[in-house]
Amino acid sequence: AFVVRCDDGEDAAVDLGGRVQMRLSEQLPAGCEILSCSAVRGGRTPLPRSAVYLLAVRPEYLDEQLRNRIKDLLAGETLVLRRRVDEKASRFRDVDVRSFLKSIELKDGCVSVECEINSCGSIRVEEILDILSLDVAQLVRPIKRTSVQWSRQ
Repeated sequence: AFVVRCDDGEDAAVDLGGRVQMRLSEQLPAGCEILSCSAVRGGRTPLPRSAVYLLAVRPEYLDEQLRNRIKDLLAGETLVLRRRVDEKASRFRDVDVRSFLKSIELKDGCVSVECEINSCGSIRVEEILDILSLDVAQLVRPIKRTSVQWSRQ
């Protein structure tokens, strides 16, 4: 989904959303499509509220250990990770990322992770891999963000 800003009223916003979707669709590679595109009237900036990531895991790593790890993560009330604060990696802080994990599901050879995004931040993709005890070599293909939910301020 794409959101564009329009200052010219509701009808213009609907028309602009359709035009942007059509123009962007023309530029996409075969097999890709834009499911929706909407324009928001000026003065309000859309903010991301959640995102879903899909991790296609190699079959040999889709085991009981992964299932138990997901179950334990969802059952826990806290999940504190040490996060680097600066680029020099000289300062760290502990961050409880459990509230950012809305859901984790294992089905059809993939792990689907829905993450909340708010003013405090969100969980990072590399942190998702870490908490699942996975690394990129254990994936069939790159991690895919399948959706982002937006809201207006």
